[in-house]
Amino acid sequence: MVQIIVNVEQGEYSYGAFCDELPGCVAVATSRPEIEQKMKRAIAEHLEHTKKKGEEVPDLFDGPYDLRFVYH
Repeated sequence: MVQIIVNVEQGEYSYGAFCDELPGCVAVATSRPEIEQKMKRAIAEHLEHTKKKGEEVPDLFDGPYDLRFVYH
């Protein structure tokens, strides 16, 4: 299974997450569980929207993948 890195940065009052493989796919939340949930949803919606537009998604997302949240 492919492992996708999701970078999470902690600010004073919130968390921000992004995935280098999907430019523009980001999420913001106030807790760790919430940022992980929101980013999973953001990635799924990003991939769905990209496919609906007839654009190709990165090969990493063709099969099963696992998200690894890296906190900075």
